Amino acid sequence: MADPELDVRSMRKPDKHPEIFRAYAAVPVGESLVLVNDHDPRHLRDEFELEHPGSYSWEYLSTEPRDWRIRITKLASTALPRILADTTALGADGDAAGVVWKVQMRERDLDSNIIALAPGQTIAAHTGPDLDVLIYVLAGSGGLTTELDALALHGGALCWLPRRSRRQFTAGPDGLRYLTVHQCRQALTLTPTPPAKTRLADETIAAYLGKLAERSAAPAGGATAALNVAHAAALLAMSARFCDGPKHAGHAGTVDMIAKEADRLRRAGTALMDADGEAYGPVLAAYQLPKDTEEQRAARSAAISAALVTASGPGAEVIAAAARLLELAELLQPIVDRSIAPDVAAAVEAIRAAVGTSATNVAANLSGIADPTARDRLTATVAETHALEGRASQVIETVRARYSE
Repeated sequence: MADPELDVRSMRKPDKHPEIFRAYAAVPVGESLVLVNDHDPRHLRDEFELEHPGSYSWEYLSTEPRDWRIRITKLASTALPRILADTTALGADGDAAGVVWKVQMRERDLDSNIIALAPGQTIAAHTGPDLDVLIYVLAGSGGLTTELDALALHGGALCWLPRRSRRQFTAGPDGLRYLTVHQCRQALTLTPTPPAKTRLADETIAAYLGKLAERSAAPAGGATAALNVAHAAALLAMSARFCDGPKHAGHAGTVDMIAKEADRLRRAGTALMDADGEAYGPVLAAYQLPKDTEEQRAARSAAISAALVTASGPGAEVIAAAARLLELAELLQPIVDRSIAPDVAAAVEAIRAAVGTSATNVAANLSGIADPTARDRLTATVAETHALEGRASQVIETVRARYSE
C-alpha cells in the first residue's frame, strides 16, 4: 500500500507547518507520509529535529523543481526523552545576561528558562505572573527580596515563587544563574516595563533591509508598499518646494497645498509600514486555531475571515493614499520646471509600485473572507487600481515626452 501524500504546494505559508505536524501526529508508528512541496523544506526539517529528534526518519524521494517529495517515517509513538542542555556551561562565561536558555518545543506542558545575572545586576521589583514558579540556583549567589523580607540565594537553593507574589532578584559578586520551571501558560516578565518598539520608519536603511530579508511574516510586501507611498510623497513635496520662483507665482496656492498634503501623506505612509505588520499578526494566530471538529473548523474559518478583513485594511489605505498622491502629481507635473519633472515621474513610479503591490496583497486575501460586504468592498478597491495604474503610466509618458520635444 502506497504511503499517503500531503501536498502543501497550494497552501498559504502560515498554514503549511501546522498542517504537516497534524498529519504526522496521525501517522501510526512504523508508517510514513510523503510530503510534497515546491522547495526543499529545510526549516521544517529543523523543526522536526527540535520536536522529534531520533524518533523519525527523513528520506528525499524527489528533488525536482517545484516537486520535492520527502518520506517522513514515524519511528516512535512519542517524542523521545533527551538531554536538552548542559547547565554547567550555559551562561558560565560571565558575559551573558538575561535568558541564556529556554525550552523551545511547541508541544509541551512546561516552560523553563535559565537566567543569568551579572555581578550586582538586579531584576527590579515586580509582581509575578499568574502561576507558580520553581527556581533552582545553578551557580553564584545573590538575594531574593519578597514583600516582607529578603532570602539569601546560593548554589543548590530551591525556591518556590507563589503566583502573583512580589519579588526582586539581585546578583552577588560572582553573578547569579538559576533555572525556572513553570506551567506553559505565559512568558515570565523579567522587567516591569518592556522596551519601546522601534518604528520601521525610524530604523536605519540597513537595519530595515535586514529585517525585510529575515524569514518572518513582517515586514514584507505590505511594508514596502507603504514605504513607496512615503517615498512618493517626499518626492512630490520636494518637487513642489522647488516651484518657489517668480515664474511660478501664479501657482503658489496650488504648490503650497501639494507640499502640505504630500507631507501629511508621507507621515501616513510611514505609519502604515508598521500597521501592515501588526494587522497580519491575528491572521497567523487564526490559522493556528484547532480544526478537529466541525465546531472548531467553523470557529477557525470565522476567525480567519475576520482577521483577513483587518489585515487588508492597511493595503486598502495604501491604495487610497497612492490615489491621492497621483492626483497631486497630475496637478504638479505641468507646473514644475523641466529639471524637476523626472522627480515627479520617480514619485509616480513609486505610486504605481505601491498600488500594484497593495492590490496583489488585498486580492490574495479575498478567497478567505466570508463576509460578502467586506469582500465586495475590497474587490472594488482592487478593481479601481487598474485605472490608477493607467493614469500613472500616462503621467510618466507625459514627462518623458517633455524631453523629446
